[in-house]
Amino acid sequence: MDGVQIKGWPETRLHKGKWFYWLVLSVCFMTSGCSHAPWLWAHRTNDPARMARLRQEISLADTATESGDFLTAQAHLKRAIDLNPQSIEGYVRLGRVQNQLLGWTDAKATWEKASKLDKNDPTVWAGLAEAETALGEFEPAVKHLVTTIDLAPQKAEPHLKLGELYEAQGRTGEALQSYLDCLNIEVDHAIALMRVARIQRERGQPMQAIVRLNRVLDLSPDQPDALLQRGLAHRDQGQWKLALADMKRALELQPGRSDIKLELALLMESTKDNQEALRLVREVMNQSPELIGAKELNERLVR
Repeated sequence: MDGVQIKGWPETRLHKGKWFYWLVLSVCFMTSGCSHAPWLWAHRTNDPARMARLRQEISLADTATESGDFLTAQAHLKRAIDLNPQSIEGYVRLGRVQNQLLGWTDAKATWEKASKLDKNDPTVWAGLAEAETALGEFEPAVKHLVTTIDLAPQKAEPHLKLGELYEAQGRTGEALQSYLDCLNIEVDHAIALMRVARIQRERGQPMQAIVRLNRVLDLSPDQPDALLQRGLAHRDQGQWKLALADMKRALELQPGRSDIKLELALLMESTKDNQEALRLVREVMNQSPELIGAKELNERLVR
């Protein structure tokens, strides 16, 4: 072999030339069969017929999503991804649809694939954290929400979600700080205001809670959760009439809610209106017998 010379290559460079020649052949062979080779996908995704099919699948997915048919939207988005598996947008759309379907295991896998395509998209980490939270995987969810906040520090919603996740773990102090961070960005964020107010009331600070709840009700006078929370804060201060007015209004707005009925029954027990309290608590027991406190209140009232 040492005496053989390949045409076009000087004899002194024979071994280097042979090595390079076989390297080129090997690379060409491997990439020609590899669906993830960037140059190959650039060629394939620029194919007019493929691009037309891709646009059609995305359009059909959008139409299905708008009509609330998430299963159909999911099917179209999966076909779109098959046509262009390097598209981060396809995975983001699919992850959102799977979150809507509550298909959390599939959603988690989709968001993980998206994170490998783009590590700097906060939407991806927020979607992954939502799926992990639903699956009870709190620690990775916290980590990914913190990543979301690092990438998009001026978005209020990730701070709210992080606070809720902390509360689910019993980390009330950290939850409160996250809610306050949310309010620093969006001062009138109604949910964050109510979350802070509830924690303040539970910590024995009803006046501070009322201030925040008043703001929520200034913006939305018929917010039943805010009315219930303010009623509880008034009750904690011994302001029975104000508490009664807020809770009755909350129940008028959502007459099927057992938690409002139970709190109203407890308030009526405090004001010695036992007959009305008993009527309400019996409704609660028929509707939601598992609700903590209903059975005990009924037993007290029938003695």
